[in-house]
Amino acid sequence: RHLNKFDSAINQYQIALQLETAGEKNANVATTRNNLGIAHFHLGNYQEAIDQMEYSLEIMLELYGEQHSSVSNSYHNLAAVYEQLDDYDSAIELYHMALAADIIVLGDQHPNVASTRNNLAVALDANSQSESALELSILAFKSDLINFDEKHPALARDRATLAGIYCSLKKFEDAITYYKQALASNIATYGQSHIIVAQTHNNI
Repeated sequence: RHLNKFDSAINQYQIALQLETAGEKNANVATTRNNLGIAHFHLGNYQEAIDQMEYSLEIMLELYGEQHSSVSNSYHNLAAVYEQLDDYDSAIELYHMALAADIIVLGDQHPNVASTRNNLAVALDANSQSESALELSILAFKSDLINFDEKHPALARDRATLAGIYCSLKKFEDAITYYKQALASNIATYGQSHIIVAQTHNNI
């Protein structure tokens, strides 16, 4: 049923493109192609996802320039696909571009900036750049501490990211501390039986 949902979405987006005149370069076409790319991503059609997202990004850049939230979102989506393909160099470059745009558009302490820093930190850590990842992850965590209360999922996410990086750096006591904090936050947010809680238990 889950996969059928995305198959159906792809059909709907393809129909929308025909109605919008797919060859034209306007915001509607860019948005539809971006959404089409996301649907292909969820189905594991990664090259088709990249093709659609890159076409969307090209239009967005022509319409808005580098410093726009839609452009940043396109960078994010592309980065996620490359990350799934283990092409961390490409993902990291795109996350850096998204971060630069987000800081200019939203300001340094915005939650979206913290989220971008977290995603970049995860990619850097996976690419054996754990020291750089740690710096970004700490920045994201400090920002989210200002913006959210302790039960917010963003803080649990940040703590889990920090824990993973500390594991990579073989600082296991720090890792366990942050995993336990993430676990307490996830239990408060989701309850004991949620899959995220189970994953955090497993990490500890």
